Amino acid sequence: MGITAGKRFVALDMIQKLAYAICAAQYNRLYDQLQKSVPATVLKYFDDNWHNIRAEWCLGLKFASSSFMNSMNNRLERLNGQLKEVIGRETSLEEFIDKVYIVLNSLWNEHDHRTALQFQKVPTVSHQPGSSEDLYSQLLTTYAASQ
Repeated sequence: MGITAGKRFVALDMIQKLAYAICAAQYNRLYDQLQKSVPATVLKYFDDNWHNIRAEWCLGLKFASSSFMNSMNNRLERLNGQLKEVIGRETSLEEFIDKVYIVLNSLWNEHDHRTALQFQKVPTVSHQPGSSEDLYSQLLTTYAASQ
């Protein structure tokens, strides 16, 4: 783009701040700063390729719209840890695939076990059969009826 290293550093820093903006207001403030602090070529590139799709890559906007404000990746970290326990660094591709299937089978079995335990639980009933509470609890989920 024909810019100096210093201008490149400023542009990358501003774009990184935009990526980690926590809300639309912060994104708009940072975008105003970007417009004032980067060369026109960088701004044109950013506007043409990134600004219009900011809800897809800006963390604050992305999580607010699609993840119910949950930015945790605990499930992925857990899966990564389980894969690391079973698969070594020097594993061949064939062994890797076999071990991935072993881990997935284990996860499926664990899920099935937890599901079976939920069905085996019998809720205690604290009201008389046929009462209005009993009739309502038959219409509600177990969780809603317990509240």
